[in-house]
Amino acid sequence: MKVIILCAGYGRRIKINKPKCLIKINGKALLDITLKLLKKNKIKENQIYLALGYQYKKILKHTKKKYNYSLIKNFKKTNMVYSLYNCLKNNFDDDVVILYGDILYSDEIINKIIRAKNKITTAVDINWKRAWKLTDRMDDDLETLKIKNKKIINIGKKTTKLDNIDGRYIGATKLNKEVVKFLIKFYEKKIKNKNRKFLKLDMTSLLMKFINIGFLVNFIKIRGLWFEFDNQNDINIYKKKFNK
Repeated sequence: MKVIILCAGYGRRIKINKPKCLIKINGKALLDITLKLLKKNKIKENQIYLALGYQYKKILKHTKKKYNYSLIKNFKKTNMVYSLYNCLKNNFDDDVVILYGDILYSDEIINKIIRAKNKITTAVDINWKRAWKLTDRMDDDLETLKIKNKKIINIGKKTTKLDNIDGRYIGATKLNKEVVKFLIKFYEKKIKNKNRKFLKLDMTSLLMKFINIGFLVNFIKIRGLWFEFDNQNDINIYKKKFNK
C-alpha cells in the first residue's frame, strides 16, 4: 500500500505565505498530525508520497526529505487529479490511499480508509450539517452526494437542495491497484489528447467519472471527525470551538 497526500495547492482563499498543510493547529502542522496518524497505523515513511507545488521547498525542509515527493511545476494550471496522476505514473502497482493536506483527520478515519477492502472507497460524513454550519460557506459550497443500495451514485455537482446531499465527501479515498492501473491509462490518454478540462479535474469529478464508467464507489461512514482549513475564518472557528 502507498499513501499520497495532496499538498500542491496554493490556497487562493487563505492569506498565508506557506502551503496550507503547514498551518499549525495546537502547535502542530496539519501535515505532521496526518503523518503521525499514518505512523500509528503502521504506514512506513517509504510508503508515503507528498504531491508538492506551491512553496514546495518549505515542505521539503519541514519534513527533512524523509518521504517520497512529486513536484507539480504547473500547479496553478492544474488540480488534484493531475497531482495524483503525477505521483501514480511512476510505475505504481499497489493499493493507494489519498488524503488532502489541508484537512485535519481523526485516527478513526485514517484507520478505516486504510483497512477498506473494496476497489474504490471514500469517507463520507453523514453528520455533515453540524460541521458545515460552523463555517461561512453553507450557501455556496454545497455539492451532491447521493447514496443508493449502499453505493454512491452521484457526487460533486453544485446544488442548493439539501435533498441532494446524503453526506459530505472529505477527501480520504482508497483505490485498489486494479483501479490505479485503470486511472493511469485513462487519465494519460485524456491529457495526451490535449483534453484540457482534465488538467483541472477535481477528486469528486473523478469519482463521478468512475461511476459513469461502471465502477462501484463504496463509502465508509464517519461522523464529524474532520475539519477543513480553506480560509482564515476556518482557522479562527477551529481555535474558538475546538482548541480548548
